[in-house]
Formats: sequence, structure tokens, C-alpha cells
Amino acid sequence: MDIKRLSLPDAAAFQDLRVYALRESPAAFGSSLEEEQERPQASTEAFLSAAAIFGAFADGALLGTAALLREPRQKESHRAALIGVYVRPEQRGRGLARRLAQTVVDHARSLPDLRLLTLDVTETNTQAIALYESLGFQRYGVLPEATCVDGVFYGQVEMVCRLSDLPPGR
Repeated sequence: MDIKRLSLPDAAAFQDLRVYALRESPAAFGSSLEEEQERPQASTEAFLSAAAIFGAFADGALLGTAALLREPRQKESHRAALIGVYVRPEQRGRGLARRLAQTVVDHARSLPDLRLLTLDVTETNTQAIALYESLGFQRYGVLPEATCVDGVFYGQVEMVCRLSDLPPGR
């Protein structure tokens, strides 16, 4: 299994995985399946250029992703978000989500002047919350009814990690 930063030639595989993820876990993401299916290829390519997106590959197939999206405004450029962590169901339980998220954290630590990583996770996703806490993220709030999927509202746990608080090598 190889983890690499995605580039423009990976756009179609990335888009396909996003659509698959929304079918499989609609409450886990902010966009809807319909929005993702209608997204033009150029929009996906622009997102690949704007974010640092890492993918896990085996035999040429994209099995999971995680991304770092830095705040573009000058006053907030010391912050970035860990987003889009997803692993295909048949690959779960092997530590792949941890490897992908850790890759993003490691990448974030390499960026000058980046101090904070944030993320939002659906409050019912206790496994993901435990993973993020094990990586050094702390809860700082819950946004109730943050998303609505098929008439069901889900809260989002908001988490933060101060990169300076992480021990060396973590």
C-alpha cells in the first residue's frame, strides 16, 4: 500500500471515490451526493490544486484519502483543516485512516508558520473521534444540527490540534 499526494492525473479516481463515499456514508461529509455527481471535472482539478490531498493506493486503485486545506486569508493562514478522511469499507480496520491522517499531520508540521489544525467530525462517528484524539486533537465544541441528511440532523464535533503541542516525531 502506497500513500502519495494526489495530482491532476488522479482527479477522476478522486472524484469517483468521493461519489462512492457519499453513497456509503452520506452523513460524514458536508456535500451531498447530488452536488458531487454534478461537480465538473474542472472543479475537482481546482480542488486538487488548492489542497494537499493524499491518497492510499493498492494495485493502482484509490482506497482512501485525507486532505489538508489551508486557510487562504492572511489573518487566518496559520490555520488549516484536516478534511475528507475516508477509507473504503473493505479496507477499514487495517490502520489506513490513521496512516492517511498522520500523513496530513506530518505534512502540516512541515509547512512554515502553520500553527493549528482543525477538523469537524460527525458526532456519531465515535471511531473517528477516538482516532483524532489519539493523534493529538482536542474537542472544543459541538455544532448541533450541523448537517441534515434525509431529514435527520447530525451534530459535528469540532476539534483542534496545536502543532507545537505535538511531541517530536508524532
